[in-house]
Amino acid sequence: MEIPKGLISFSTAAIICITVPTILVSSFYIFPNKRKLPRDSVEVIKKRIQSSIISSIISTAIVRYTFNDYSLKVVGTWMGFTFTNFLPSVLISTVLTTVLFIGPIWVDYKQNSLWNNCTCTWINFRNIIIGPVIEELLFRSCMVPVLVAGGLSQTAIIFGSPLLFGIAHLHHMIENIKNGGTFQNALAIAVLQLTYTSLFGFFATFLFFQTGNVISCIVSHMICNYIGLPDLSFWENDPHLRGMGATLYITGLIVFSILTTWYCTYTSLYPLFI
Repeated sequence: MEIPKGLISFSTAAIICITVPTILVSSFYIFPNKRKLPRDSVEVIKKRIQSSIISSIISTAIVRYTFNDYSLKVVGTWMGFTFTNFLPSVLISTVLTTVLFIGPIWVDYKQNSLWNNCTCTWINFRNIIIGPVIEELLFRSCMVPVLVAGGLSQTAIIFGSPLLFGIAHLHHMIENIKNGGTFQNALAIAVLQLTYTSLFGFFATFLFFQTGNVISCIVSHMICNYIGLPDLSFWENDPHLRGMGATLYITGLIVFSILTTWYCTYTSLYPLFI
C-alpha cells in the first residue's frame, strides 16, 4: 500500500523530522558524569548506545502514533520493515556500495589496512554495527515515510532530508574543541563530515525509495563506515599506487553512476513511494 500524500500537513512532517535527530543528539548528553570524557572512551560508548536505542524507540513510537489510523503491518512496511525482495535489495546495495568504494578498498588492501576494522572493539561495534542501524532507522525508516505523507516529492526528500542527517553529526565539532582541538580544525572537520554524511544520505535515501527495505540502507551504511572516508594520502606516500589507485577511484565513480542511473531508470524492486 502506497503512502497517501497529504496524509499529514507539511508543518507536522517538518516538526517530526526535526524532533527525531534532536532526540538522538540530546540523548548523548544526558549523563552529566560522562560529558567530560572523550567520545571514544568505553564508558561513553556504552552509555550512548543505550541512549540511542531509547531515542530510536521513542522516534519509532512517534511515527506509529502519527499513522495511528493504519495497521501496524502497513506502517511497518512504510518504514521499510519488509522481507519483500529482501535478498535482491541487500545484494544491490552491497554491489553499488562496493563498486563506489572499489578504489579505497584496493588501496587499503595494498597498504595492508583493509582488515584493520575487523578487530572486536567497542569503537568498531559503535561505528560499524550500532551507528548504521540506529541512524538508518531514524533518518530513513522514521523520516522518509513522514515526509512522503507530508506531500514532498521523492526528489525533494532524497536531496533534502540527508541534510538533517549531516547536521546531526555537527555536535562532533563541539566535542573536538572540548578535547583540545582548535576552532579552525574543528570547523574544517565538521564541514568535511557534513559533506560526506550528506552525500551518503542522498544515496541511502535513494536506496530506501528503490528497495522499500531499510536493511539495504543499513548494509550500505555498514560498508561505508567500515571503509571510512577515502584516504587520498596514498598519492604522496605511495607513488607506486598512484596509477592503479587513481584508475580504480575514477572507474568506481563512473560504474557506480551508470549502475545507479540504470537502477533508477529501469527498475524498482519495491516502488512503495512512487
